[in-house]
Amino acid sequence: AFELDRAKVTNESDREIVYEQVRGMFGSTAAFEHFVRTNFYDTVVRAVGEPCATRYERAAIIFLPYAWYGAIDTVTTSQESIEAQAEGATFLVYAALNMLFYLPQVFVIYPLVLVGVSAGQSASQTLKVGPALMFDFLAYQVLNFLLTVALVMLVQYAVLW
Repeated sequence: AFELDRAKVTNESDREIVYEQVRGMFGSTAAFEHFVRTNFYDTVVRAVGEPCATRYERAAIIFLPYAWYGAIDTVTTSQESIEAQAEGATFLVYAALNMLFYLPQVFVIYPLVLVGVSAGQSASQTLKVGPALMFDFLAYQVLNFLLTVALVMLVQYAVLW
């Protein structure tokens, strides 16, 4: 069972400072120890959710760096690079297609896969990143890629027509 006296501190002189703060918030160290033993887990779960549960908002935040990558990939490209990828395309067309490729991945595909995987886990399990999860990610990636290619072909057809 948790005992504050057995907690490790970097400097022993810090222990009394910590005890003062604990007494100020809980009245006594015994009340704090009781809280940690009985209510701490439930309090944390209410604040941030079950250990293996990932809410959509948090899952989307996890993948924001990929959105930043997509934005940088879009704004730092040259017209020559755009022409190599889609003949006759303008920067606006290229940017729109990149948005159609990156944003669904960041805000739909990856978060929903993570939320779906974590919803299937119980608090006693760790998140298993195995073949099934990798297949889901790969399948969604391929689907998104194929839809983006189809959109590129439609845009090229519209530009040439």
